[in-house]
Amino acid sequence: AERAGIRRWNIITDPGLGFAKTTAHSLQILKEGERFAGMLGGPVLWGGSRKRFIQDVAGVEVAAERDAGTHAAHMYAVGRDSTGGSMVRVHDV
Repeated sequence: AERAGIRRWNIITDPGLGFAKTTAHSLQILKEGERFAGMLGGPVLWGGSRKRFIQDVAGVEVAAERDAGTHAAHMYAVGRDSTGGSMVRVHDV
């Protein structure tokens, strides 16, 4: 992206929680959030909102009812990012 002229401060890393990943994969990504925070030297986008791994962990089958699990996953991820540059993607604001 930088070679294409996009400035570093306009780049965000999205580890893709839940996309083509098992629940175990998503939980491992959350656990190792610090690695993603420093991987490219910029902010990380945590997009775990209502994802299937929250259903598997919390047992909440209806996606619209997974907000508490979404909050917990995002707080955990952001708390592990010492750069202070995390962002979250959610469904409800």
